[in-house]
Amino acid sequence: MTKLYFFTLLALIGSGFTLQAQERSILTNNDLPVNTVNPLQYGSAISETYDTAYCYIAYDQPNNRTGPAKFALSDPGNILMLASQSGMNYLDGGTWGYDKKWFGTVSVENTFVIIDPLTGDRVLLGSIGMPISGISFDYTSNTLFGVTWDGFASSLYSINTSNGTPSFIGQSEIDVLVNLACDASGNLYSVGLGSDYLYKLNKLTGAATAIGPVGIDINYQQDMEFDLNTGILYMAAYNSNTSSGEFRAVDKVTGTSTLIGAFQGGAEITGLCIPNNAISVSIQDPLKTELPVKIFPNPGNGIFSVKTDLKTATFEITDVLGKQIYSAQINAGITEINISKQQKGIYYYKVKNGNRSFNAGKIILK
Repeated sequence: MTKLYFFTLLALIGSGFTLQAQERSILTNNDLPVNTVNPLQYGSAISETYDTAYCYIAYDQPNNRTGPAKFALSDPGNILMLASQSGMNYLDGGTWGYDKKWFGTVSVENTFVIIDPLTGDRVLLGSIGMPISGISFDYTSNTLFGVTWDGFASSLYSINTSNGTPSFIGQSEIDVLVNLACDASGNLYSVGLGSDYLYKLNKLTGAATAIGPVGIDINYQQDMEFDLNTGILYMAAYNSNTSSGEFRAVDKVTGTSTLIGAFQGGAEITGLCIPNNAISVSIQDPLKTELPVKIFPNPGNGIFSVKTDLKTATFEITDVLGKQIYSAQINAGITEINISKQQKGIYYYKVKNGNRSFNAGKIILK
């Protein structure tokens, strides 16, 4: 099949043009198969398993049904929608990243968001200002990376997780890199739309090294993510040979992909995000053997005492979705905080001292 997408992308990617896929059948809200082995807990609000992936249904025509969804890694033929967002621009890239958030980049408007894995709602973090087609979080350097195509070549950027501000790292390849994935060792991988090759990217320079063909003719938007729980590299691919969206495992040594199954209705899937238990390097300052604060009583009824030896610091509390619900300056000694008006559940506290940041732990409000 001729890659009309690849050749027209040179002229259209910077113009805000929205690419449409071929007509595909409607999805139904079948129940999500659940793997009850090894349950993975994310606070009090999210309870998933190692077999769960989140995604975004970019196109499912003729009904043009779009929105955030989830499915079992072992059964992509059954997809459960979280919300219908047919009037919104779809996600280009997605990843599970810092503070256990589902990060996404939005097509056309080029914004940076987090997505609520319960409701599918988006929280705007900022504007990236360019079309980022793939993102992935590197837990070894606590960095969110993204790839973009400027009409001539693809380049690698780092992205500020607070506001989406991009920082240029380097040019990668004269090919359209449509996705990005980072393994547990901090190695970056991407697939080129023009060559159908898997590449390994140098995260310091952006330079790309070709590994090998994925074995299918990909077209339209794709996404890719490592399951850090198992080390498997997964790709949400659109296969021009079968005119269908497919879920595939990719060999990072050879580039060869293996079909797991077609997505329900042949849908084109983007924004792939696989939850994991990875801990980012910023959670504890490696120069300290103890956390900088102690909080008690914990669990508590909402009134807590914070003890620290730091001369001055900022103490912040967020909910399980990363929304800040409390912030105050604390000084050496004991400071009382009151969050009794918040709902019962699990919260996370963070301490900032100068250029250092400590994700110190949980607060349980009973």
